[in-house]
Amino acid sequence: MCRKPIEVSEKVTINFSKDSYVSSNRRNTNKVKTSRYSLFSWIPKSLFMQFRRAANIYFLIISVLTSMSFSPKNPVSMIGTFAGVLIFTMLKELYEDLGRHKQDRTVNHNKTQIFQVDTTNQGQWVDKKWKELKAGQMVKITKDSECPADVLLL
Repeated sequence: MCRKPIEVSEKVTINFSKDSYVSSNRRNTNKVKTSRYSLFSWIPKSLFMQFRRAANIYFLIISVLTSMSFSPKNPVSMIGTFAGVLIFTMLKELYEDLGRHKQDRTVNHNKTQIFQVDTTNQGQWVDKKWKELKAGQMVKITKDSECPADVLLL
């Protein structure tokens, strides 16, 4: 049984309007964020992450016990060492997170071309940053170029 081939017309018409994509709001963004901390959340979140580890909880309990009157050891040495380790680890996490912020900024400021329709319904390719892309926009992808990760190829 042979099927008849589907004929494709030569002319394809695509109608674009300004409302062809979802309206912009704060959640509808293409911005990449891989960092954990902000300026104000670094200390509380980092301390929370430190005390999720069983070893740090153990050393906190030992530090509290050495500060009691019945302890034969000097509490300053134990508490000082524990505080030094916590501070060093928190600073290391801050340094790594600053690197993530820098990478995020670089990725978000990459440029691509989108198809934009003006008031006369004439379209043109316009450069935009990746973080400014919205759902439903047409993105031009060229050979050997980077493209945003959440692009649907048609």
